[in-house]
Amino acid sequence: MNRILFPGLAGLIALSLAGCPSNDEKEPLPLDQGSLSQAITSDVDAIAEGVANAFAFVGHTDLVMSSNKTCAPSVCDPSGVCTDGACTEEPVDTTQPARDAARWLKDHFFNDAHIDAARSTATAVVFCIKPSEVCNTDQKCLQTLESVPVCLKVQSFVANQFDLDVLVGNAQTLNPLSFHLQRDLVSVEYKLADIKTSYETFASAAGEPLPEGFPSKMLGSYSWTLSQTAAHVIQLQAAVTSDITVALYAPSDVHFSEVRVGATPDLWTVVVDGDAKKINTHVGAKALDVVVAAQNVFGKEAYTCPAPQPGMPSTCTDIPARNVSGQLLAHLDGFTFDFLFDAAASQETFTASGISLGDDTSRLQYANNGTTSDLVKVDLNASLGREFDLTVTKQGDDALITVSPGFDAVLDLDLRPLASQDPDIAGAGLRSITKVALSGTGASALVRDATDDLKIVSGTLELKASAMVGGEADIDLVAPAGMCVIDNSDNVTVDSHAHPFAKLAVGVCR
Repeated sequence: MNRILFPGLAGLIALSLAGCPSNDEKEPLPLDQGSLSQAITSDVDAIAEGVANAFAFVGHTDLVMSSNKTCAPSVCDPSGVCTDGACTEEPVDTTQPARDAARWLKDHFFNDAHIDAARSTATAVVFCIKPSEVCNTDQKCLQTLESVPVCLKVQSFVANQFDLDVLVGNAQTLNPLSFHLQRDLVSVEYKLADIKTSYETFASAAGEPLPEGFPSKMLGSYSWTLSQTAAHVIQLQAAVTSDITVALYAPSDVHFSEVRVGATPDLWTVVVDGDAKKINTHVGAKALDVVVAAQNVFGKEAYTCPAPQPGMPSTCTDIPARNVSGQLLAHLDGFTFDFLFDAAASQETFTASGISLGDDTSRLQYANNGTTSDLVKVDLNASLGREFDLTVTKQGDDALITVSPGFDAVLDLDLRPLASQDPDIAGAGLRSITKVALSGTGASALVRDATDDLKIVSGTLELKASAMVGGEADIDLVAPAGMCVIDNSDNVTVDSHAHPFAKLAVGVCR
C-alpha cells in the first residue's frame, strides 16, 4: 500500500519544507503554460543548489567522517592474538540528496507532458502524476492511481512566486499539502485531516484494509519553510500552525492512545552557514501531552532467552501478552534550547544554551479505575532557574563537557501502581529517586574514549539513588575535581534489578 500511496507524494515532500501564506484577498495572475515548467524547475534547482552548497562542509567534519570509516582486515598471529586493521575516515557527500529531490520533481511533475489541460485554466495550471511512470508494471498501483489521481494545481498571486496545492481524487477536493515556491524559498503545510482521508481513499481504491493501528483521528496542521538568506546560508523553520491531535483506536478501545501538541509558531529553526561552517539551532517546543494505553506498553507479547549451558544452543521462550488496564498520561511542560555547532574552530564545538523542560515538573502518570498516580517525575535545575547551558568540545577522541550555572536532574520513579500487572517490575525499577548533579564554577567533565571513565575536570559530580525498595542500600557517589567515575562491575556483584549506579565507583582515573 505504501508504494501506491507515496511514491509520488514522498518525492514531492522530499524538497518541501513549511507553511504557505494566505492569498485570500488577492486575485490569481495569468500563467503562461509554455514557460511555467521552466520557471518552477529553475526555482527548484536554485533552492536545491543553495541547500547543497550550505551543507557541503558537513560531510568533511570529524563528527560525520568518524562514522564513515574504511578499515583493513584484522591480522592474527599463529597463537590467535588479533590486531585490528588500520582505519581511514572518508568525507561524506551531503550535497546529492537535495539535487536528487530536484531531479525527481522535474521528472515526475514539472514538465509540459504532465499538464492536465482539462483541469487547467488561464490562472491555474494543473500537473498530474502519470501512473505508468510511478508504478511501472504494478497493475494494482496503476489501477489505484488511475482511479484516484494525484495532481498539483499551480497559481501565482505575486509575480515570480507560485502557490501549489496537492489535490487527491477525481473531485480534487482533498488538499493534504500546500506549497509556496520562489527563487530563494520553498515551504509546505501538512493538513492532517486531509492526509488521513487521502490515505483512506487510496486504501479503498486498492481494495486494501487500513493497517492495524491506523489513526482514528488526525487534526491540525504543521509546516516547514526552507529559505536561502545568502549564497551559502540556508534557514529551515518548523511550526505547528494549528493545534494537533492524533489518536489511535476509538476512545473505548483498550489500545486507545492520543498525542496533543499546541500551536507553536517557532517550533524550531536551523541556520546552516556554509561559509562560517556553523549550524545554529533554536527549539521552542510548547507543552506536549500524550495518552497511551498501558496495554500497549506492558501488555505486549515478548520472549525471554536465558543464558545457555556450556556447549548448548540458546533457547527462547515466548511470554504471552498480558491484559493490562488503564492509561499512561505523559506531560512535558516544554522543551527549549539554542544550539551551535562550530566546525571552523580549532576543536569542533557543540554549544547549547537555555536548555529547559519548561517551568513545571514533567510527569508520567498512570490512570486506572478513577485513580491517577505519578509513575515518573522529572525536574531539571529546579533551583537553578530550570535551565542550563552546555558546551561539548572534542579533545582528540575525548569529549569535554562544561555546564553553567550547573546541572541538577532528579528522576523520581515509582512504578508500584503497576507492579501487580507486570511482575517484571522490581528493585530499583520499582521505586527509586535518582539525582545527577554537576556543580561548581565552570563545572566540567571529560568523557575518556579509551577507558569510558568520566573524569571531573572542575567542580563536583554527585550521583545519588535513594528510596529504593527490596533492601537495596542507598547510593551516594561524590567525585571531586581530579577523580573519575569508573565502571566497577568487575569488582561487585549486582542483580538485574539493581540501580545502574550500583556498578559505578569513584576512583583514580585509569
